[in-house]
Order: sequence, then structure tokens, then C-alpha cells
Amino acid sequence: MRVSKKFYFVFSGLALGLFVWIIFNDLIFLGLSAALILFLLANFLIAIFSIRGIDFYRRSSIHNHFAFSIFEETFSIINNSRTKKFWVEINDLSKLGTRISSRVATNLKPHKEYRFKQSMLLLKRGKYSLGPTEIISGDLFGIFINKKIFTAEDELTVYPNVFLINHLWGNPAQRIGGEFIEAISTASTTQAAGIREYAPGDPLNRVHWPYSLKHRRLIVKEFDDDKQANLWILLDIEEGRHFLNKSDPVSKSYKYYSRKSATEEFKSIPDSFDYAVSIAASLANFVIKKRFAAGLITQDEKGVFLKPEKGDEHLYQILEELATISPSKNLSLCEAIGDLLMDIPEGSSIVIITACQQDELDEICEAAILKNLHLTVIYINSKSFDMSIGKKENVQVSAKMAPLIHINFGDNLQEKFE
Repeated sequence: MRVSKKFYFVFSGLALGLFVWIIFNDLIFLGLSAALILFLLANFLIAIFSIRGIDFYRRSSIHNHFAFSIFEETFSIINNSRTKKFWVEINDLSKLGTRISSRVATNLKPHKEYRFKQSMLLLKRGKYSLGPTEIISGDLFGIFINKKIFTAEDELTVYPNVFLINHLWGNPAQRIGGEFIEAISTASTTQAAGIREYAPGDPLNRVHWPYSLKHRRLIVKEFDDDKQANLWILLDIEEGRHFLNKSDPVSKSYKYYSRKSATEEFKSIPDSFDYAVSIAASLANFVIKKRFAAGLITQDEKGVFLKPEKGDEHLYQILEELATISPSKNLSLCEAIGDLLMDIPEGSSIVIITACQQDELDEICEAAILKNLHLTVIYINSKSFDMSIGKKENVQVSAKMAPLIHINFGDNLQEKFE
């Protein structure tokens, strides 16, 4: 329980009335003082009971969203008491970065519910609790304020921004590992790639009979033409290489939204590490949606090592990791590259997303080429993200015997991959 500024005005009037009564012995001021005392006492009792019997819920039907998409949640206030609540104010104390401005329910009748929805544009990946939420109420005049904190019951996971990739590096054959791969093999080889529902024309020797009996429909096995038909995504998470933006809010209130405006919003946030994470997520999404395998690795001691697999379940496992991944102060990519490449089979395809310097990039490329890997380098020019630099330095790097994509702040990432 706390008091507002109005209390001190009323209390000053009470003190003044008592002072005048004592000095002049005027019963009128004694009566006024007594009335003010009763007024304060009545409002104090009302404030005590104002928060009792209040239940609060905030829910969302979807708990996984992509960055720069609209998140909508429903707030419900239920008055389970027998008395009317004059006013109830809702304050969002979560880390989502928004506040419910002037959201007040008035004249909430007994056993009635007040419900409203709020939409916001999510700006940063991560995991966020939907709460806590502060409920404030009090007497009719707002002299005494009572509050109650409702803890979070649900959690929201915000995946990285994923942009559309139509094809990789202008190669119509989609060379993403080993030989040129144009489609999943229709022949039965030793390399099983996954399962799917039967389609007209599938040979009967590919039917997976145990799964078919279990699901009561025909399920067939898929096979890869090449055991190397996968893509390893190596994300450099060394903190010292990236320009990080820690000032922008996690979200903002939704007023107008389109996919185009969301893309422009992403491009306007100067954070080179988020650019790198977005590229990694988009590559994994592209490869797995094409029914190939994708894996993710980082160089931290407690880093990520997800071997290439197929399917949406594996894709969302990658997105879960990328949602919460953060820069590390430990090993540099150059120092760790030897150990990281040990578990990657020869002939595999690997995309390295990094912001390291030219001399380190040369060592990384040499190590990958010695392992006979099909290497592509995506270089993030972190200096272009620093808004304090008046004239941006146009950093030029090259990758030995490997394609290189150069990313600067404000680039349209989708166009970079066409």
C-alpha cells in the first residue's frame, strides 16, 4: 500500500483544520477535520479491498515467433469479488520492451471480465517471459494505491530474422555438397535421407512398411545421391570482431506493418552479429526446405555442434540455438578452426560466416581447402555498422580459392544471395 500526492493535500487540509480549531476553538473546523479523517479512513479501507478477488491472465496462442513479425497477446482481468472495482491499471514489467500506456479498466463489476489485446513488432531474437505484470487499484479518488504482481506463466521465443533465399550463389544445380545435387534420389542407395508419404510413381521397394502400418498410410524412404549432400554452417561468434547494438528496444508497439517495412527495420539496426545470425538462420531454412541436410557449429568451448540433419524438427532446433546465441570472449575462429574441422567429413560443403581480418581469413581458408571442403565465405564488415564513424571504411577482403560474399550495414541480404 502506498499513498499518492493527493493524500498529502488532504492531510495538509486536515492539519490546517485542527490547527485553526485549537487556536480559535471553532467547532466548524473541528467538524471539517473529523470529516476529513473519516474520508481518509473510508478510502483506505476501499483501497485495501480494491485488489482482492482480482485474477489476471496474459496468453498467446503462439509461443514461437520470428524477429520482425507481429506478436499478439491477450490480457484478461477478472473480478471474482462481490464488490465493484472502480478502476484497475495494468503495467507490463516484462523485458519485451513495451509498456501498456494508459490501459485502465473502469467500473469492473463483480464476476465480470475485462479483456483486451496488444500487438507488437518484435525487434530482437531471444527468449522472453510474458511477465511479470503489475496490477494497480485503489480508492475512487486515487489517494491510496494498492498493487499486486502476477508472475509470468508463459515464455516467448523469438527466432532470428529469416529472409528468403531463392538459390545459392547463382548456381542452378544447387551445389551444396559433394557432386552436383539437383534432387533427392529416386534410386535406392545406401544413404537414407528420410521418409515421406507415398506419391504416384514411387517404387514399391522404397516403402517403409513398419511406418506405413503404424500410420495406416503408405510411407516411403528417400535416399541421397551423395553422402556429402549437406551443408555445414560455421558461425564465428568472437565478440571482438563484431559491432554490437545494445540500445535499441526489444519490441515496439504495432501500428503499421508489412513485410517490406520489417525488412527495412532490420536493415536499420546496426548490429553485425545479428546480421550474421540472420544469415545463418536463412541458410539453414533454405537448405532444409530444399530437403537437404544442414548443420550448425560455433567455436565457443560450450558452443553449438549440430550435425547436418533434415526435417523441420531439426530446423527449429537450429533456430532455437540461434535465438539465444550470444558473442563469446573465448577462442577466436582462427585458433579453433583445426578442431572444428576434425568432425566434418572430407568433401562436405561449408559456409563460414565471419568478421575476422584478412590474415586470419587466409588461415581459415587454407585449413578448409586442405580438408578438401567446398568452402564459401560470408564476410561481415563490422566497421560499416559503427555509426560513430563519419566516413565508413570500405574493407576489402578475399578468400583463397573460395567464393566470398561481402556484407555491409544496410545491405539487402536477399539480393546478396541472388
